[in-house]
Amino acid sequence: MGRNLLTAFLTVIGIFAVIVYLGLARERNFQALITRGDQALDREQVSLAIESYSGALALNPESMLAYLKRGETYLENGEFSAALRDLLTATELNPDDTRTHERLGDVTFALGHYREAVTHYSHYIEFDDQTPRVLYKLALASERDGRVAYSIPLLRRAISLDSNFSEAHYLLGLCLTEQGRTGEARDAMLATLELSPGFLNAREALVAIYSDLGRPDESLAQLDALLLLDQENPERHLAKGLAHLRLGKSERALDALQRGIDADPDNPRLIIALGETWLSLAETDPRDLALAKALQLLGNIPSANASSATLTALGRALSLSGDIEGASRAFRDATQRFPLEPKAFLYLAEQAENENDRELANRHKATYETLVEWTKIPKHRTALPSG
Repeated sequence: MGRNLLTAFLTVIGIFAVIVYLGLARERNFQALITRGDQALDREQVSLAIESYSGALALNPESMLAYLKRGETYLENGEFSAALRDLLTATELNPDDTRTHERLGDVTFALGHYREAVTHYSHYIEFDDQTPRVLYKLALASERDGRVAYSIPLLRRAISLDSNFSEAHYLLGLCLTEQGRTGEARDAMLATLELSPGFLNAREALVAIYSDLGRPDESLAQLDALLLLDQENPERHLAKGLAHLRLGKSERALDALQRGIDADPDNPRLIIALGETWLSLAETDPRDLALAKALQLLGNIPSANASSATLTALGRALSLSGDIEGASRAFRDATQRFPLEPKAFLYLAEQAENENDRELANRHKATYETLVEWTKIPKHRTALPSG
């Protein structure tokens, strides 16, 4: 009897030892697969990393860590649906893990589900409100969801925690601009450039801000800086040329636009702008050269590709040259292209008056005035930071 009890006891001990051994072996294999997945990611071997984390989950289906790591890998690889599935499972296994909440915010933001992203980032903030990175992400998701007023204090807090966070300064400037707080927006953009002088989006924003503040010289200074920083981009010459044109500095506009065309001879936007600049000279200077240049440039643009503004400019050039019929045709075509150039209706009204058609002239004038009023309605800005 005693021998049987001893045998049974030793058997139980043996089974227990096997169970412990198998458990330890399973844990070692689990950890090895996690390590293998991490090493694969270091070598940018995404498929091997996913395979390793999947193997770890086969050994331990309740591992929050393995779901999190595989979900992060899917996210970085752009497989957002798979990432969302794994990260939701991870947060169910451990609702208090802040890293999972942040990653869920990242994947829902990438999917364009900004309100859901706000929810996930907010869960992170409930546990930890001292991380500038996540405060910024929450502010960005809120801005994209149209809640700019909510974004501003979040960004100010992120900046108070990390004053060198240039992207936070930039986004703050955008949000302040959306609220019409132009002076504060300028200060935020200047702070961005103090930290990151090559932040092109911030300089572009300052061009518009200084223009809104009625400070054209400072706006032009930012355009000059953009041209120096981004010399290979012909659009920089275009922006500078158009700025000079708006200020009535046609000769300087010609110089900037011609430089752009020298760099990119087939750029239609530059060609159109140069044609419109020659036209502005022709309207104030009766030199045949200016009008001939305007007609050549604007007339060579294929009608199918011409915008309403371009057709309106062509009509004006034709009118100055004495081709009233051709001008009328161009103005009528301009009224059929969107977005509409309001001046096309004004010029049609002038032609109708010259033909003593008062009723038609009044209709065109009314349309012109309505369109001008519409252009005064503020547009919601949706620009995003580059970082």
